[in-house]
Order: sequence, then C-alpha cells, then structure tokens
Amino acid sequence: MDKEDTRLLDKIWSQPAAWLNWALDGLDRLGEQGMHFTQVDTSVEIGRRATIHLDPIGTWVAERVEITGNPEDKLTTREMFEDFEDFADENDVGEFTQKTFERRFWRKNYRRVTKTKVGKRTRDFDGRTRGAAGVRLCK
Repeated sequence: MDKEDTRLLDKIWSQPAAWLNWALDGLDRLGEQGMHFTQVDTSVEIGRRATIHLDPIGTWVAERVEITGNPEDKLTTREMFEDFEDFADENDVGEFTQKTFERRFWRKNYRRVTKTKVGKRTRDFDGRTRGAAGVRLCK
C-alpha cells in the first residue's frame, strides 16, 4: 500500500494557475453542454430505478400512458391494471392488487382524467365497468 502524501496540500497550493485553468476548462465544457453536467449511464439508470420504486404508478403513467383529456379516450381499470402489471414485472416493482392500483391511481388526481363507466349497457345487465376517460395507452 502506498504511503500517505503529507505534503499533498502544499503541492496543490503551489500551482494555483493550473487549478484555475482546470476549473475554467470545466466551466467551458459545462457551457457547451447547455449548463448540464454529464451523466453517466449507470447513474441515470440508478435514478430511474429509484424513481420507479418510489412511485411505480407515477412512473408507469409517465412512460406508458398518454393523458389526452379527450372524453372519448377511455380505458377500463382492468386494461390499465394489466398494462401496469406488465410494467411492474419488467421493472421488478413487486405485487399490487387491482384495488390497490386503482386507489393509488385515483389518489394522484391527474388533471383531465375522470372516472367513467366503460362498455355497453343492455336492458338486463349494466355490463359497464369502472374506467378512466381522457387516457390511452402508448403503444
């Protein structure tokens, strides 16, 4: 194992112009990138995975649902839940029941998304099921 350099701070301070130039080069590079720091792919993926685990339904909406606000765009809660289950399996999110999914989805209060009944009503049977209007799945 190497020995500790007890004079390292003295060496650094002995070259202030080099350190200033290095910092200014970094500032130039940051400006060329639109004032955004370079992100390593692994750190971006770690951030995405953390977001998925902290808010799986919100991430599912952001990645796989289009909120149109159009009342003609309708999905049953079953259709939404089935797609969410696929998303959850792909991202190792864990198990959700449809009831838990529905409760958490509606708790988010997405603007332009309303509760609705989907399906056809017949004389003998309502036939409709719970759903959402103003949304569609991205394909």
